[in-house]
Amino acid sequence: MGAEVPLPTLLSQALVAYTIEFDNEAGHLLPHTTSDHGATPGSGPKPWLASLVMWCNCMKYVSPDGVQLGEMERLARTRTNLAGMQRWRYITITPAPGDRDGKRPGPDAMVRATEGGRKAQEVWGPLFGVIDDRWR
Repeated sequence: MGAEVPLPTLLSQALVAYTIEFDNEAGHLLPHTTSDHGATPGSGPKPWLASLVMWCNCMKYVSPDGVQLGEMERLARTRTNLAGMQRWRYITITPAPGDRDGKRPGPDAMVRATEGGRKAQEVWGPLFGVIDDRWR
């Protein structure tokens, strides 16, 4: 008889499987890019393909009017990859007066979704219900 698999291992496997399914489904539904080559002419830049983690740590908390960075991090209970989210075309950041150039924006900086970021929010938000229903 084999050894029992510890509960943390089983939970980790379920989380990884859920994340893969979520990311795959988002990839099918969300206009995105995975390279800087071969963009459709006239289509404009698309966001880079990102994952469930980017929803949970950032985009979930960016309201239509934007959110102050400090509030977003308080709600998410973590910092997010701001430089990546900007580079991947999901957000813009308006520094607060007094923020130093070249440094991480301060807590009063405003984070706003780009057009691609808003589309990602429309896709990512409902996916939990879709994936949960599949798993039932």
